[in-house]
Amino acid sequence: MSDSTNHGAPSGHLGLDLKSVQFRKEREPQWQELERLMTTVEKQGLQGLSFEESLAFATLYRKALSSLSVARGISLDRGVQSYLEALAARAYSLMYTRPNRPGVATIDFFMRGLPRAVCAMWPSLLIAVLTFMLGAVFGFVLYHEDLGWLNAIVGSDPFGGRGPDQSYATLRESIYDPGGLAERTQGWASFAISLMINNVGVALLAFSLGVAGAVPTLGLLFYNGLIIGLFYSVFHDKGLGLDIIAWLSIHGVTEISAIFLGGAAGIHVGRGILFPGRKSRAARLRENGRRAGEVAMGAVIMLIFAGIIEGYFRQAVNDLEWRLIIGWGLGAVVFAYFGTGGWWQALGRRNTP
Repeated sequence: MSDSTNHGAPSGHLGLDLKSVQFRKEREPQWQELERLMTTVEKQGLQGLSFEESLAFATLYRKALSSLSVARGISLDRGVQSYLEALAARAYSLMYTRPNRPGVATIDFFMRGLPRAVCAMWPSLLIAVLTFMLGAVFGFVLYHEDLGWLNAIVGSDPFGGRGPDQSYATLRESIYDPGGLAERTQGWASFAISLMINNVGVALLAFSLGVAGAVPTLGLLFYNGLIIGLFYSVFHDKGLGLDIIAWLSIHGVTEISAIFLGGAAGIHVGRGILFPGRKSRAARLRENGRRAGEVAMGAVIMLIFAGIIEGYFRQAVNDLEWRLIIGWGLGAVVFAYFGTGGWWQALGRRNTP
């Protein structure tokens, strides 16, 4: 019994070793060719392959998967299995994802990822816009129903001295800065940085509050709309309604759009918690949170850009028409950019990945 056992084990190991050697000898040229093609793709992208090489790449990838399946089925040595697993994983990443070259991921995010993420969460974006607009209308109505609401909400010195007790001339001067260009834009850099910090904080807060079921996010959007409604009412009652819209437009179209995105990101996270569907709440939160995080990142970048515009161009441009042209022109660019993500797909088939 003892002799039989001692001699049988080495014999079994020797048989497996011979199988591994034979298995590898028969298929190794295919694996080496696949490695050569993968190296080309990593350096030059898929366009670096000819039509015949592209077909060979797909065929060799399938053969590598077949070899891995066989190696596991007949329990070949672990070294061969590990090599084939790594080979198949590398080939898969090159076939179904973009090569990880410097800058490619960043470019892909801005060209496709961000617009498609925004389009895919259009219901949350619509809710964010409607909530903000409801707040603005509510603020306008409150102002005209009882002026006391203005002081109750924003304090006794509303909007830095731009209150209803100010004259038409004073309010107009506050949005059409007197003096030359150098005087009006003095200190714009520090002003722009402070605006960026404040606005980015609002957008990120709206996003992060989504984990509480999006209710605080909705409240924050409504409050910001309420403030805009009150602020507009002050100027509207003095006959400066269009002037204040132009003053706000030059930076506000981009800025408020970014706040909409931050709010939509928070609402999207909250929807995943409240309405997980057939998935678990944790799985839905991970899925929604990943997409919402992309949108929140886009909102931050937009707010940085809006801060520069608000810090310099709002002071530099003193003409009503040009303020409207610049502000709504930028808004058209923003809408066109996100439109590249395929609004028709998001609204129709809802198949944006």
